[in-house]
Amino acid sequence: MLSELLESYDFILASSSPRRYEIIHDILGIDKLDTMKPSFEEDLDKSKYTNNPIQYVIDTCKGKADGICDDLKSHQKSFDKPQVVICADTIVLDANNKIYEKPSSRNDLIKNLHWFCYETKEPVRVVTAVSVIVYKSPTEYRMTEFHDQTDMYFDSNIPSSFIEEYSRNDAALNAAGGIMIQTSCGAMVNRIDGDYYNIMGLPMNKLVIELNRLL
Repeated sequence: MLSELLESYDFILASSSPRRYEIIHDILGIDKLDTMKPSFEEDLDKSKYTNNPIQYVIDTCKGKADGICDDLKSHQKSFDKPQVVICADTIVLDANNKIYEKPSSRNDLIKNLHWFCYETKEPVRVVTAVSVIVYKSPTEYRMTEFHDQTDMYFDSNIPSSFIEEYSRNDAALNAAGGIMIQTSCGAMVNRIDGDYYNIMGLPMNKLVIELNRLL
């Protein structure tokens, strides 16, 4: 399936996330993958999403996708092959519906992980919203949207010194909630329900299903 898609479409990842790039390029094998950075300012008012925080990540992703469409339209360019543009946004939610994005500091990261490991008994939810745009020209394009959730169960037996050591990884400051499950952070988690790759930033299972349906 993917080899056929590569012959018919060019792929663009509208994200600067190295983890999303790894999932699409290295794991799925879409080796011809361009990148674009969305111009959308990620500054939606979280207080308006208190009762429906998942809508926050959906709206943020939609804003990114609309911005990418506007950028492509502004070039007034048509492509020989349709462009498949993949946009995504990921948040972490606790049982109180608090939204966790990228930690602002190492102390913020440690505070998050202490909460996840020691202070809440409920699973931590990772939600990724995805928009896929099939773009041919400024007047010929279509978009589909979906989201996925993975529940993570943190282990309270993890020593706090382990969290301290992990917090020295500056890359964790660029991950929602500070969670990089593909690193030593994975040792803090004893169970997940859902797509592992969703925690990394892109639900690979749903993405492939949607690409097959859409294309």
